[in-house]
Amino acid sequence: MKRYIITLSEAHDDMERVQGALIRMGLNPGRAAEELFEGQPREFTFLPELGILIAALSEIEMETIEQDGAVLAIEEDGKEQILGVVERSGSILHNSTALWNMQLIRADVVWPTGKFGTGIRVAVIDTGIAEHPNLHIYGGQSYVAGVQSYADDNGHGTHCAGIIAGKGRNNVFGVAIGAHLYAVKALDSTGSGSTSAILSGMDWCIQNRMQVISISLGGRRAPDIGYIRAIKKCHDNNIVVVCASGNSFGSAFPWVNAPANSFTRGDDLESPIAVASVDRNKVVAGSSSRGGQTADWNQINLSAPGVSILSTFLNFGYATMSGTSMACPHVAGLAALVLEAYPGIAPPIVMALMATSATPLGTAPYPNEPYGHGIIDCVNAVGLVQAKRELPRVTSPSG
Repeated sequence: MKRYIITLSEAHDDMERVQGALIRMGLNPGRAAEELFEGQPREFTFLPELGILIAALSEIEMETIEQDGAVLAIEEDGKEQILGVVERSGSILHNSTALWNMQLIRADVVWPTGKFGTGIRVAVIDTGIAEHPNLHIYGGQSYVAGVQSYADDNGHGTHCAGIIAGKGRNNVFGVAIGAHLYAVKALDSTGSGSTSAILSGMDWCIQNRMQVISISLGGRRAPDIGYIRAIKKCHDNNIVVVCASGNSFGSAFPWVNAPANSFTRGDDLESPIAVASVDRNKVVAGSSSRGGQTADWNQINLSAPGVSILSTFLNFGYATMSGTSMACPHVAGLAALVLEAYPGIAPPIVMALMATSATPLGTAPYPNEPYGHGIIDCVNAVGLVQAKRELPRVTSPSG
């Protein structure tokens, strides 16, 4: 028996139709307590905002469901892993070099103009966020089995959160100091988790009206239909989705990881912003994933600092970490600055502004495989937004 992610057709993505489809397939929508899977009740979980069903099924059940017209795709639940590595950790009193990454993307030039991403709701889908004097957490949710708290017990999520919205204690700043952080715990203390937990977190983000999602995790596989659906639904609800590209270059899977590689030809709404990692010399990290096995995979869109980044960590401390995990929240922070500067613009416009304002790296033509459109530039991105008052607005989702 395995757990599956069942993406339903648009015509069957509400709960009433889901229950009808299950009954039609000969399955009991109410089954639970007497049937266990991995120690948990073997029940169906429906993600209403995504139109996705998660279920533990026998092979016969899976084959039955696969044939039903209500089902767009059925995929085995995947494995996800954090994409950042701790180099060192501990306490610091003050670090005069901590700002190098913020200076590289010119976030420090934007702050004196009063732009801090104030009030923009940013969800970090990760290992959770720990309490820290340099962070303010506004809420969250856990999707790790048996764990109710969204507090971080690994450190990775707390580090990413500090890059987004660190308050500046000990000279450790985030890109969007005023952003409101939300912790969506989908990975356990080892930094691993499931696709179903990530999707559950994305469903929560839509329900709770997040504006940016930062996802610094991934799996070495082709694009998933479930992720493609989830990203599109987030974009439909005016949520910018930013993903780490992966740290697998030079391996048997050198390409952009899932979910960053999500892509459907002809529909940009189904792709996230895939972020590569560069060092302080703006050189791509040797492990930073790039390209796609086929043209039907999302490519690198933007680059950001991801080598030896100092940020918040467990036990009120700090750590230096490297990986595309660290590059991703820089871009999520910039998305918050852009949304504050020009409220109401749609996710594709946020992406376009960050791309056209980036500083090209590597060789032309751009975007290129290692760097995408180049390294983000906060000054140009925010300034470009302010100059484009004719850009269309979109209505915020109700609720």
